[in-house]
Amino acid sequence: MEKTTDKAVLNRVRALCRLITYKPDYVLSVSELSDGGGVLMQWSALVTHADDGHKIVATGRKWYVSPYAADSEILQTALMGALAMEEHECREFFKVDGQKVFNPHFDVLERVEQMKAGTVHLQTRDPKPDPKPETKLPYNGY
Repeated sequence: MEKTTDKAVLNRVRALCRLITYKPDYVLSVSELSDGGGVLMQWSALVTHADDGHKIVATGRKWYVSPYAADSEILQTALMGALAMEEHECREFFKVDGQKVFNPHFDVLERVEQMKAGTVHLQTRDPKPDPKPETKLPYNGY
């Protein structure tokens, strides 16, 4: 496949992103990588801070777009970024007994140490036996 120019890729991604509409306070930015190896997309939004309720500008992670990405891949990457922002916000506000148990800001390596020390316990359910183990579910196309 022939490599397109860096500016052509950047302009194509920006043109596709201009076709996207989402929530009023959400902005999708597109920037080029300095090495010319693609572009980055990043959502930002004016959101309510989960701890004190004041408004802040939150930025999502950066999403890489290859210079060879198809238009549909570019648009789906933008969707993935919006979904990740929404999930992040949901995890910040979702509480169980007043605690943010799914907080996206947990220190993962600290959690690993807690699990090794046995201070975090996993809950599993007892699997129910399949009443007809020989029965296979029909393929539904997904």
